[in-house]
Amino acid sequence: MSHSISPAARLAGALTGLALVLAAFSARPARAQDKDQDQDPAAPRDVACGSLQGAVAEVRGHLRLADGTNPHQARITTFNGRDTLVAAPGSDGAYCVPVVRSTNGTWISVFATAPKAAPQVYNVRVGLGAPAGTLPQLQGPSFQLVPAPRPDLGYVIGVAYIGVSGGRPVWNEGIGEYDRGLDIDAAGTVEAKLKTNGQGVYLAPLPPGTYRLTTRRNVVVEGVDVAPGTTTLRPIDSGLQIVF
Repeated sequence: MSHSISPAARLAGALTGLALVLAAFSARPARAQDKDQDQDPAAPRDVACGSLQGAVAEVRGHLRLADGTNPHQARITTFNGRDTLVAAPGSDGAYCVPVVRSTNGTWISVFATAPKAAPQVYNVRVGLGAPAGTLPQLQGPSFQLVPAPRPDLGYVIGVAYIGVSGGRPVWNEGIGEYDRGLDIDAAGTVEAKLKTNGQGVYLAPLPPGTYRLTTRRNVVVEGVDVAPGTTTLRPIDSGLQIVF
């Protein structure tokens, strides 16, 4: 049984063991999510399959650039609620990214980006069933990135996610679900109203500058830098489910 609680109430909930929702999302105090948090992709890790200790699976797929240029300039980025891992596709467009700190049934978000291209993201369910001694292979999306219609703008893209943690006898960690239909205000060079879609994804082309994102869950994301022809990834933490 799981309950969504505020960060301030998590310790109290764990100590009392009460199966109650201690605070609604809308009642949470504003909390900043800045570039120093481990959820933030400002400091991603470059990885390759077979090279990362602690991997629980691999996600594999294919990427193509619609203009026919070498897909090796693109990047595949995965996000599991804590870790941001980055890999470059091969010259044939095939990619492989290890999966870490994600338990069976959780989600990872797979982003595809390239210079002067419109970015894409898909959410992939983590399934860890595999024969003993083999690493589970997750089917990643086949991306085809098209040129951005406005190369003078930059993109900001992300997912609003709800993490999951805890549980007995089986431990759970990772992204439990996505925050769909979440209103987001972007303030910087211009002001924009954004909303996550049915998969918890938000995406916006914006003029260059530094932006502040504020959600109706009182989450504030500072220092979102946007540059022409580039993509900035900023996942948004919408809460945590504690599993008792």
